[in-house]
Amino acid sequence: MIKSAIVAAAMLVSTSAFAQTCATPIHIQSNNANGLYAAPGATTCGADNTFPVFPGGISSPQPDIVYDFTAQGADATITLDASGSPLIGGLAILDACNDTANIYGNASATAAGQSISVSASGLTDGSHYYLVVTSAPGSADDNCGAFAGNITGTLPVNLQKFDVE
Repeated sequence: MIKSAIVAAAMLVSTSAFAQTCATPIHIQSNNANGLYAAPGATTCGADNTFPVFPGGISSPQPDIVYDFTAQGADATITLDASGSPLIGGLAILDACNDTANIYGNASATAAGQSISVSASGLTDGSHYYLVVTSAPGSADDNCGAFAGNITGTLPVNLQKFDVE
């Protein structure tokens, strides 16, 4: 089990596959201790709007990409980098994949192309969580764009690349 190693995982999303919803999230699981570093190219464009409303009544008409993981010693920072993209990014960590879930961390960009980060610490070991990549509340309904992401620290026991294929 990796406790204090720095592990990074990039979020790779094929522009032709968009079934990353609550029913079919992208699972974050195991990898080697060196982590994975992959080229940017993930996009929310063409994805489903899994969360028309986030917990707390936050309207979110934009497309979403849903990841999931089981916490194990979670003490990580998840970063979404939308440099050069029209995406006004949003991130949320939820304990369920619905509009009544508890939010365990969230972040929103204030302009297109910004990087944002959310902390994944204090999560219950063995519990299942969802990481949602979307657009910031208040951005245009059709706001979407490319992003790169990485996780620094420990999220689950080990990490595997994020992939949407």
